[in-house]
Amino acid sequence: MAGSACPGPGHPAELCAPTDDLARRLRDALNPFIGSHGATAILAVSGGPDSLALMIAASLAASAVGASGFRVQVVTVDHRLRPESAAEAALVARYAAALGFSHRTVAWTGAKPASGIPAAARAARYRLLTQAAEETGAAVVITAHHQDDQVETHLLAAARGAGSIGLAGMRERRALTPGVTLLRPFLDVPKARLREAVAAANLTAIEDPSNADRRYARARLRRDLAEGRHDRAVILRQIATHQDRRRQLEVGLAEAIGALRGRGKLSVGTDGVVRIDREAFSALETDLQFLFLRRAVQASAGADYPPDASSLVRLAARLAGRAAVSGASLGGAVIRAGSTICFAREYGRSGLAAIELPAGARRVVFDGRFDIDLAGGEPGRLIAFGLLGRGNHLQRTLPVVLKGDGHLLAAHPNLLEKLGDRTAALRLRERVSWRLQADLPPA
Repeated sequence: MAGSACPGPGHPAELCAPTDDLARRLRDALNPFIGSHGATAILAVSGGPDSLALMIAASLAASAVGASGFRVQVVTVDHRLRPESAAEAALVARYAAALGFSHRTVAWTGAKPASGIPAAARAARYRLLTQAAEETGAAVVITAHHQDDQVETHLLAAARGAGSIGLAGMRERRALTPGVTLLRPFLDVPKARLREAVAAANLTAIEDPSNADRRYARARLRRDLAEGRHDRAVILRQIATHQDRRRQLEVGLAEAIGALRGRGKLSVGTDGVVRIDREAFSALETDLQFLFLRRAVQASAGADYPPDASSLVRLAARLAGRAAVSGASLGGAVIRAGSTICFAREYGRSGLAAIELPAGARRVVFDGRFDIDLAGGEPGRLIAFGLLGRGNHLQRTLPVVLKGDGHLLAAHPNLLEKLGDRTAALRLRERVSWRLQADLPPA
């Protein structure tokens, strides 16, 4: 049916040429997650042409697989950066309903930063999508990132002097939290094909003006690509080369981490501190030293992104030497090195962000480092121990819970000896180990 119009939202079961390939790609990406009881997927849909194509493809895929395959909830993140955003989310809700999907809008609330809006919005978007997945019991979050996005990501990485890890671009599959995976099934699909699918379905896409705002580097690159200032074929070959190199490095790192842990040379404590034998670290190949540092700093800091490559290269050179490192600070982590290298959370001048706990709260992630199970009682506050003006450099970064009246209710188990028997132990699991090895192949 090339060249013919696709049926509108009222007829999702029928395939059409611009969309059936997208539906097959989506099914293939989801297959590993569909068990005997199926799987639940969160579709991230803003209303732009890319995400609308994803929603149309999901409708076709769901019809082909059947009810036992997967269930879909469409989620729109309202960043509240433009006055039109609420109406745009409502339009997505109507489209989703026409395709038979439930819909939910989640909002980025609170004060917005004065600068770095795109990065902050991206971090908020993934945080909100992950929360929606956990609340829904979804195993996957699916986005409509496409080949043009991948090319732009590569060029931005090249502009900042990134190595093979950055130049390899986005992953088709990335762990968001333990149990929730981000899928990007369209990374090898040009944006034009997604637009074709939306046009064939007779849907009107939302155009975000920030996508063409030349104040942002990605928007400038997008214009350059549209005007043919970059050779797409050459860039795609470069991306493939760097992806192969990333896979090789990550296989090597996975094997090294497994061997070091087996020999007792690498550990992650219940306090979230990463410790590695310094001689064992120095014996690693230079590329693996860099890759390990990248992950260790980000994981121990609970950060969304790793530090820049040049800072990591300088730190690697210091740690591979013999001189003691008393307290280097990088990316929200403090690194100390004698015979053992320790990566711990930096408390910082303003401390760590507190979390308000509503009545009945059951589970929360503190500082990206700890999964905490709560009793679901009265409201309170989850804070870092240092906010009370107490603790050494490690203890200050550990979580405690205050009741509404300000009294200490529960604390990280490592603080109990200091606090006495009246304080309950928080039920928690450190997340740093998982972050250290996320997306690595099995050792």
